[in-house]
Amino acid sequence: MMSDFRTDQQWDECPPGELSRLAKRLKSTERRALLKSQMGNAALCLVLVVGGVLWASSLIGRTGPGGISCKECLAHFDDYHLHLTTGAPIEPIKLANQMQVHLDHCRLCRGEFDQRFPGVLSTAMATRAALGQQFAMFAATSSLLLY
Repeated sequence: MMSDFRTDQQWDECPPGELSRLAKRLKSTERRALLKSQMGNAALCLVLVVGGVLWASSLIGRTGPGGISCKECLAHFDDYHLHLTTGAPIEPIKLANQMQVHLDHCRLCRGEFDQRFPGVLSTAMATRAALGQQFAMFAATSSLLLY
């Protein structure tokens, strides 16, 4: 049998405004929990953004094809042009190979080089191809002579 809560000795009457204070406290607790969740999401977003910026900034100046960056390649355009057109050496010696590999693989730098020095790269590539064929023919005939 259920007892009436008003007559039950365990229950006291609430002081005036107590239920309103409890409701306000519950809403405040809910707001804090929501704010805490939102702050956690904001912190995660901030970490992702900062991480993305740091990652992107680490790519700037990173070496590219041929072991040189686009910035380095651009800085040596004039020297490489002179090397291709006159055979002038480039210092350091390995820079000519690095420039060749970079320009063979980086379409942005190749486009810029072609714009500044029209036809030079295509002529150099055709010359390299012809020399490669001549070398292959020489190697083939040399190996025949050895046997």
